[in-house]
Amino acid sequence: MNALVNRVEFQSNFMEKWYNLLCNTPEREKEFLEKFYRNDKWLLGQLGDYRKYQMQQGRGRDITAEDLMFATNKEELINLLQEIFLYPIEEYELTYISKYIKSYDYLLQLHNAYPNYPLMKIVLWQKQGLI
Repeated sequence: MNALVNRVEFQSNFMEKWYNLLCNTPEREKEFLEKFYRNDKWLLGQLGDYRKYQMQQGRGRDITAEDLMFATNKEELINLLQEIFLYPIEEYELTYISKYIKSYDYLLQLHNAYPNYPLMKIVLWQKQGLI
């Protein structure tokens, strides 16, 4: 999958992970290429727009705090969090979540209050007492 592989040089590993997360099915990749891709090397804005569109369509909204609590391993938890936030998440970020977020219910409440922000920004705001 990754139809851009010969058309775009990804600026970073993060950008490629983000593209692969958002375009994780042939249908989503086609939708991105037809509606959001502007034949431009710089994908940050295009991926951000597609992320926002997918969130408005409800992607990730069916995942509950219970799903997160009962994840059987770190990989499953990361996959669930990525589906909720539609941003790549690294394993080390789980440490920050467990340290600064009191519950998965609270994390989902924060995400609903600040849907345009990635997980780590919300966690850091919580750490700094800004929310």
